[in-house]
Amino acid sequence: MTLRGAFAKPQAAIPLGPEPGLSVSVDDGVKVDGDAVYGLLSQPSRDRSTGIHATPGDVVFGGLALWLSLRESGLCGIHAEGHSAGRAIEPCLLEYPGEGRRCWTIGLLGDEDLCVFVRSTNQAFSSEELDVPQNLELLVRNFGPQSELGDRLVQQVIAWDGAGRPASEGLRIRVYPNDASYVPSANEFLVRKRWTQLVLDWE
Repeated sequence: MTLRGAFAKPQAAIPLGPEPGLSVSVDDGVKVDGDAVYGLLSQPSRDRSTGIHATPGDVVFGGLALWLSLRESGLCGIHAEGHSAGRAIEPCLLEYPGEGRRCWTIGLLGDEDLCVFVRSTNQAFSSEELDVPQNLELLVRNFGPQSELGDRLVQQVIAWDGAGRPASEGLRIRVYPNDASYVPSANEFLVRKRWTQLVLDWE
């Protein structure tokens, strides 16, 4: 998940694996080798704790996803449905159970590595828990030979928590022409669109 609404970037879903139902979502225009991502998910993984507890809404629909979308170009989503959702290859953070079962998580995708959020228990977040304040410890699951990407994701979670967990509340958006020479301050983020520039900060 990245930015939403008028300042959202289009998303592209790339199928993964030989069977339908598993995909990775990235910003439109980002080139991704689906076979390589599927290969990463098929490898052994290792988990590490962030030391941070959060609710499903914080991660998927709330401030953490927004925080990452403003700071990391490799933000991605892993989505599985149907038969793919029940397999160990899917690191399911948020689960929509039932006949059309779906699982989803977010993380960072690099050239040779993938790291995603998982929870600290064997049960996934259910869609019924989105509005329930269940604080569960977040883990980062790392696929691939390197650990730098996972380290960076852990540090981003810690930084988000240390900043007071900023979310959409208090978010201020200012719009400037695309040819305006605007230099953002240390607490501002500049998002370039086709015709405009959006400056984001928190009040």
